Amino acid sequence: MKVKLLLEKEDLLTGEKEVLADTTALLNGDTLLYPEKESKARHRVTFSEEDITIERNGETNSVIALSKNGENKITVHSPYGTMEMEASLVSMEKEEGRWFCEYQVHSGSDLAGHMRFVWRIVSLLS
Repeated sequence: MKVKLLLEKEDLLTGEKEVLADTTALLNGDTLLYPEKESKARHRVTFSEEDITIERNGETNSVIALSKNGENKITVHSPYGTMEMEASLVSMEKEEGRWFCEYQVHSGSDLAGHMRFVWRIVSLLS
């Protein structure tokens, strides 16, 4: 089904906020497909009760795989090679019209990132 999507990202280390998408998207059950703002990259988000996977396909491809059971990883594929990072899920929530995810990125014992994503989803009448 076609939906209106507003995706907001907040970097909790720097306080920076950014709208990553304000567009029409496709919602099929637990999967959301949408284009990235100002680029040709495509995103696929799969959100279940136990985990969330955020895939980006573009010039640089990435997969953020987060799970309540502790198996968390970020993989980035670029023309320069592949990089893997450890992550930890802080919280996730899926409700009607709103998907939410907060996670941390680790570099060894250091906190390298702390991100929050909110997907606001509104059904479009056909």
